[in-house]
Amino acid sequence: MYQNITTADASKAIPLPIPGSTPTITMQPLNLDYSIGPATLLFHFGPGTFIPAHYHKKANETFYVIDGEFIDDGQIYPAGTFFACTPGTVHGPHETKTGATVLVIQTAQVDGSDFYLAGE
Repeated sequence: MYQNITTADASKAIPLPIPGSTPTITMQPLNLDYSIGPATLLFHFGPGTFIPAHYHKKANETFYVIDGEFIDDGQIYPAGTFFACTPGTVHGPHETKTGATVLVIQTAQVDGSDFYLAGE
């Protein structure tokens, strides 16, 4: 079964409250139906965004930087780069000085119940 996919509509981005982060993050869900595949999301990070180091117990996460410059634990990922992490892997802090759009794919639901600050 195919799902009709259309161009992402930036007006459908919703604020994404993440503990300890700056409030300049929005998310556009592209797929949240796990019966057809992993969650697929576009994250929009405004200039100066910061997300503290954290991990997830359930989800693999993959990141593809579409535009801007995304920084993970001091490593700069320019547009066109990819990185991934497995459950339990601490990643971050995430930040961007310029702003960035990042495609994120998650194999399990990541919400307040699967977001742990590093050291927790």
